[in-house]
Amino acid sequence: EQFTAMRDLYMKNGQGFVLVYSITAQSTYNDLVDLRDTILKVKDTADVPMVLVGNKCDLDDERFVGKEV
Repeated sequence: EQFTAMRDLYMKNGQGFVLVYSITAQSTYNDLVDLRDTILKVKDTADVPMVLVGNKCDLDDERFVGKEV
């Protein structure tokens, strides 16, 4: 709970966000959907700069997250 308050404070004061997931683990992408919703809720606006980054692109043969998500 203490970390939730700290996380929300960082989100509230943040000017933009880089959301990183592993292309080899669908769950990491799914977690970002919840994180994005939390950011929008804390910021109380839908106008928040965000960049979505797929990590581990060198492991394309182990890809679980599609290129068009």
